Amino acid sequence: MSDNITKSSWDAGDTIAFDDVGGVKYPIGKLAFGALDTATLVSTTAPLPIDYTKSASVIDLTTTPLGIGASYTSQTFDHSTGGAYVAHYVYSDVGGTHYAEDSHDGTNWFAFDTEPVTGTVPLREAHQSIARYSRARYVNGGTAQGVFYHQAIQRHMGQDEYVKISDVQNVVKGNKSNDTAAPTSDNFSTLTAIALASDQTWTEGREQKLRVTLAGDLATTLNNESVNVRALIATTDEVAAVGNVAHDGADTGNPVKIGGKAQTSNPSAVAAGDRVDAYFDIMGRQLVKLNAPRELIVKNTITLSTTAETTLLAAGAAGVFHDLTMIEITNSSATAVVVSLRDATAGSVEKNYAIAANGGGVFSYPTPATQTTAANNWTAQLSAGVSSVYVNVQGVKT
Repeated sequence: MSDNITKSSWDAGDTIAFDDVGGVKYPIGKLAFGALDTATLVSTTAPLPIDYTKSASVIDLTTTPLGIGASYTSQTFDHSTGGAYVAHYVYSDVGGTHYAEDSHDGTNWFAFDTEPVTGTVPLREAHQSIARYSRARYVNGGTAQGVFYHQAIQRHMGQDEYVKISDVQNVVKGNKSNDTAAPTSDNFSTLTAIALASDQTWTEGREQKLRVTLAGDLATTLNNESVNVRALIATTDEVAAVGNVAHDGADTGNPVKIGGKAQTSNPSAVAAGDRVDAYFDIMGRQLVKLNAPRELIVKNTITLSTTAETTLLAAGAAGVFHDLTMIEITNSSATAVVVSLRDATAGSVEKNYAIAANGGGVFSYPTPATQTTAANNWTAQLSAGVSSVYVNVQGVKT
């Protein structure tokens, strides 16, 4: 069928589409575009071309240089008729200040944006005006201008350089899933952070960036929180675990408990200064060595047969006490005697032991018998000469 209407097709019954609006007939047609003598029907694949970059309705321009402190004010833009969008271009060979101003009535003006202009550096700014009227104003600085271009353009269409994103219909995310591939140059997968050498104080309720150290490590503070932490810690780092109740405070919550290693045999010796495990039996009872390690145990044996004061245990090094943990005395004579102990040569008697003829005794001190002054001898002395009295002593260095 031919798309054109001729007299013959009209006479044959061709019709033209109309719409009746209140008794008035409006023809219904299709939009087409193209050069002269051509026509392309508008469709989803051939939309009607619109050059929105040529939507300027008013252009204000001045090139007259300003003197010291002088100002220029553009014409007033009425956004109820000429479009809501404004673009500013400013160039000056010396510094000044650019103001974008709005007004509800064209008389009372309020600056909503103030930007300094650096000499020889162009200023480009675009915005959508909310008030009915707007204008641009420029105030020159302390040096007269040699060159000045100030242009303000009012547009019907929006700012060309901005992309508007709905806060409810769009999501900005990276183009790689976590731990699946290396990021590309345009991937937005890493959270930004601020590098600070020390902790900072922020205002409650305000948004803040994550903090990293100057080395780029994420800085995290655990404040009264229960967390599971797995980390590789360098030998110079420290991790402190503390309980939630101070010494002498009322007990509450869960205590910080210690752990150890269950042993049924003695562990291997380590070097002095090494870190070691706490040891327990297989029932969980901690193994404790009384008084001191064996390396700090001292002992000696003497035989007494006269009343002379005799060194029982030699003095320790400077600052070292010898505290007694056990004494064994045996009297092989037929005469009872008293054995007197002093914690320094010619010092005061600390202990007396009455030993029967052909008798003896073992005297243990779970709490060691302390020496009064460091680096001194312990001595023993008989009340009478006999043959003989044997004395064995054991102590610890403290």
